[in-house]
Amino acid sequence: MKALPDGRDKNAEERKYLDECHRTIRGRPDVEAILDSESFFDSTQRSEHDAWDEIYKSVWIVHHTEIKGSEITSALRDHLASLQNENCCYCWQPLLKGGYSRQIEHVLPRAVYGRFSFHFWNVAVACERCNRIKRKKGYQPVSATLKDYPDHSYFTDYFHPRFHAHKKHIAFTEVACADYRYIVYVGQTMQGRKLVEDVLTDAALEMTRESTDAEIHAAIERIRAGARKHGTAAVDAIRQFEAALREAIDQGAC
Repeated sequence: MKALPDGRDKNAEERKYLDECHRTIRGRPDVEAILDSESFFDSTQRSEHDAWDEIYKSVWIVHHTEIKGSEITSALRDHLASLQNENCCYCWQPLLKGGYSRQIEHVLPRAVYGRFSFHFWNVAVACERCNRIKRKKGYQPVSATLKDYPDHSYFTDYFHPRFHAHKKHIAFTEVACADYRYIVYVGQTMQGRKLVEDVLTDAALEMTRESTDAEIHAAIERIRAGARKHGTAAVDAIRQFEAALREAIDQGAC
């Protein structure tokens, strides 16, 4: 893999994970050896089949103790969620506690890219909503015959949550109160716009709790239309409006 975006150090990021790859310090050297044997960082050594479930259920006996695959994947989930500030890698909404709400997301779907099903750079943590929506889209941005995991230069049209900084590609704003909630996502780059098209537009609609008030409903529709037409400029305008509204409320105008 070539250098990561923004001058990030690939080896340092892998090393940081290995330093946290098991919940007990004593177990980490053994897990590191297991990950090496399973080609966690080098997919050219793996077969084409999806190995995720197999590894999750595996148990290794090392130094008269057990290392469970479920323990490895659990520690991996915690590490990835920490990298994402406990937010979903796509919608950037807070992750709820529990495996179902903090789902391991295979960026290149393991049903198509079996070789990459157990690969460090192919996993992130997503909410159930985004995981489900993306899965329905049949995400296949690169050739399924690749032997080595593609570096970030392959993802010119698609957002990759492990390579791309979310805030550089997606702008969003949301407003919530007792009567309604709306959220607007806008792509700031080609990759960001593709993510909005494929996942975040549908996710935002599911998250929206619209008022039954006809005027509020119409206003939210105008905000959505403005965002679609004007992009990030619309998001900036919405944020300025919200800041002015909050200031007016604080000063007793409302």
